[in-house]
Amino acid sequence: MQAEVRTYKMKPVSPRVQEKLDKSYEESLGLAERELRCPNCGRLVCVLFSDAGGHIRLLCKNCKTYSTYNLGYFRRQKGFGRHKERMLRGEDCSRQRRSSYR
Repeated sequence: MQAEVRTYKMKPVSPRVQEKLDKSYEESLGLAERELRCPNCGRLVCVLFSDAGGHIRLLCKNCKTYSTYNLGYFRRQKGFGRHKERMLRGEDCSRQRRSSYR
């Protein structure tokens, strides 16, 4: 028994709008992506590009709360990638003091 496949009604996209969509996609290829997660439950709420700025209000589909984000506060932290790689390898991530400082 096969599952029934849903079909959705979609209106055709005009050539002008399709041109804008294609241009937007090409511009976004060189940008880094970052994730916004719900502060209450941690679910992925939105994926943003590195050039996004301003404020945004989003609804979490998991816990049904609206949250307002200032995108300037949720920038990617410099050096966090190295920290994350060390965590995944199982290394000690606590800051180590250099012997010359003692």
